[in-house]
Amino acid sequence: MKIINYKDGFEFDSATLVVKLLPVTITTSGYYSSYYNSNSKYTVTVKSQDTGQAMAGVKIKIQFKKGGKTVTKYYTTGSGGKVSIVPPVGVGTWTATVSPGSSSYTGASKTNTIKITKSGVKIQVKKVSQYQGIKFKIKATVKSQSGKAVKEGKVRFKINHKTYTVSVKNGVAVKKL
Repeated sequence: MKIINYKDGFEFDSATLVVKLLPVTITTSGYYSSYYNSNSKYTVTVKSQDTGQAMAGVKIKIQFKKGGKTVTKYYTTGSGGKVSIVPPVGVGTWTATVSPGSSSYTGASKTNTIKITKSGVKIQVKKVSQYQGIKFKIKATVKSQSGKAVKEGKVRFKINHKTYTVSVKNGVAVKKL
């Protein structure tokens, strides 16, 4: 098989293909602590080790580990060589390891701790006076710390030493008595 250089017409009997891996540097936003569903971002930046320039279009792999559970996701850097994500994992303390996600790139991986906690809630209940023989309902509005209605969960009402458990639907828990 002959290889022809079309620029000058020179013919080669053989050729060697050399593939050079691009060395990259990965930086992250470091330790991450946030409330579940807060939309707080974890940011990864990829730069060329040779030039220090941010690299757009680089595939990265992020592995989230907790106990025996592993969640692996792949992302592609945008302009400025950055990827900003809401970690796709539940409540708990996770280890996030970021590494090149393609065999075209080489570079050290970066490991951080990701801590996601349940968000607190605010419950508003109107004061109820005691009435005998009259039916009434108790209504509680349940919101997250950011003021958004909590979509699910349970609320316990304690009346005269008796406890009633009610499901939250669209930020409201209602119990008819």
